[in-house]
Amino acid sequence: MSALPTDSPVRYFAELAAQVYNDAPDFGAVQSAARAKLYGGGRVLVFRGSDNLETWLHDLQALPARSSGLGMLHSGILDAWDSVSAQILALKTPPDIIVGHSEGAGLAQICAGAFVRAGHKPSALYAFEPPAIAGDATLRGYIESAGVMPFCTKHGLDPVPDLPPWLDQALDLSDIGAVVPGKDPIWYHLMSNIIPVFPA
Repeated sequence: MSALPTDSPVRYFAELAAQVYNDAPDFGAVQSAARAKLYGGGRVLVFRGSDNLETWLHDLQALPARSSGLGMLHSGILDAWDSVSAQILALKTPPDIIVGHSEGAGLAQICAGAFVRAGHKPSALYAFEPPAIAGDATLRGYIESAGVMPFCTKHGLDPVPDLPPWLDQALDLSDIGAVVPGKDPIWYHLMSNIIPVFPA
């Protein structure tokens, strides 16, 4: 998955959001709360989601906190972003597309806003099943005013985009997939069950 397809289908970015869980990160340590990797010759930055103790602890630190210029945000995910932000924002060639799943989707949203605020507009943002991270509309304002194309999903009965209930989604969600009788709600959150929603 090193070459960026000409038509950049959503499925390609969904597959990268799954692949990043298996690849060594370019930013952050494997056991840290924020991990990201560059793909497509550096054009695509993909954030890994929650899969270790540090990420789960940061997920639970969900009170709103004031960020540096992006408004009130989920404190744990903001803290995770702060641990890698200096290195990512210092990239000589900023990414054109930012992608993430779960906690990584929240990180991708914050990253997109941070790049806009720093003077670089990503062309697109793909946030698969993001948690609610916004305490106000500041982050949304940066992303929408810059004309970044966001695609943020909620798959079926996935509960994660509704959590925590005292925060809001940073951006509008697109409902994807269908409700499958008998499936546990967390089934809808797994990238392996999200990828088949999109045509190859």
